[in-house]
Amino acid sequence: MVDIIGIFDIYFMIFMILQGIVAIFIDAPTFKKNKMNKLNIQSKVLGIIIILIGIALYIINIISI
Repeated sequence: MVDIIGIFDIYFMIFMILQGIVAIFIDAPTFKKNKMNKLNIQSKVLGIIIILIGIALYIINIISI
């Protein structure tokens, strides 16, 4: 059986960080430009959460090895 935490390697963390950056710096300004202020804030918060979760899971993976 595959250890679930083992899938969170450096490539997964990089993907999560890129996904968060896209949400913060591409999606959020687009929502702001279209006067979707609630979605703008949600996109920024979600982007930050995605980045933090990706880093946390990578650190947990490193510690568990």
